[in-house]
Amino acid sequence: MRGEAITAPDPLRGFGFPLLSNAGRFGPLVRVSFTGRVSLVLISSSEAGWLPMTPPCTNLLQQVNKSSQTCSKKPTSCYAHAMALKLNEQVVTRIKPHPPLRDQLADHIRQAIATGDLQPGDTIPSEPKIEAATRINRSTVRFALKALADEGLIVRSHGKPTTVAEAPPVREMSTGRYRKQLADLRAGIREDTAAFVTDHGATWDDFTVDAEYSEEVATDEDQRRLGIRAGSKVIRRRLVKRLKGEPIEIQRSAVPLKFAKGTVLADQRAQPYPGGTLAELYDAGLIPDGAEVSADHEAKGRMPNTTERRLLQMETAGPVWDIVRVFSVDGVPVEVSRVIAPMARNVLRYETDLS
Repeated sequence: MRGEAITAPDPLRGFGFPLLSNAGRFGPLVRVSFTGRVSLVLISSSEAGWLPMTPPCTNLLQQVNKSSQTCSKKPTSCYAHAMALKLNEQVVTRIKPHPPLRDQLADHIRQAIATGDLQPGDTIPSEPKIEAATRINRSTVRFALKALADEGLIVRSHGKPTTVAEAPPVREMSTGRYRKQLADLRAGIREDTAAFVTDHGATWDDFTVDAEYSEEVATDEDQRRLGIRAGSKVIRRRLVKRLKGEPIEIQRSAVPLKFAKGTVLADQRAQPYPGGTLAELYDAGLIPDGAEVSADHEAKGRMPNTTERRLLQMETAGPVWDIVRVFSVDGVPVEVSRVIAPMARNVLRYETDLS
């Protein structure tokens, strides 16, 4: 069967796109380069997968005529459908011909975000609108949008339009930061802020913490990381950190009871604490002048459990950072914490001062 021009369906009328019908196999990769409100046009075939088209289509039709083969199935199984997706003003340079359609749709929107054609806060068309414009079935559209949401590229909330997500904040994990903060504490310099607030470009007034403290027997992990005996007691601190009411991260920490009892480390009413954990340890008298302080980190990615998803209000089950930090003073561990934060909302930046 040969390609032939047909009349554009309603979603494409007025855009001047010749289409193909009864398409067989297609070999050549078609380059797409155009501007305007319509930024994606594809043709489909059970034999060929999906291919892009763009006006003028004269060369494309010639290529198809040269490379197409007779379809061994019924003509209806090879019939090509046209799609058009309105996103924003942009130029599409290339669409691969054969990946699954859901991947093509996701890649198309991903590319528009990467190039800046779609900006943070821009609205993504709804599933019904994408389905109507592209003739991609709803479940495939939903799958593509879910993948983008899992990556943190778009924000999907029930009852609200889907929008392009803001760029994630960069979390500084540097030795220089801890060194400077400790020097300021020893010099009596205090500010109503914390590294968490600064990294997110927020203000102290934006910052709230849901805190729950309890006295518990140390777990096996507590014993191993804090170097304490089985049966030892710790103050368990469970924190949900929020900015403007939105949960950003979970922090669970443990401090040996012998260090925490009677200090700010055991008082949940003190949260949020200016200066964060390092300031708490200093004010609790655990960092004397001249003491050597270290902070060891381990970071890994994993999927969140049900409780973590609920606390973080994650509508999609994307991966999270699982970051363990141990503060030690003169080689003695005094606090261990585990931070859980959606990967899509946080970029970690490590810096080591070798001076």
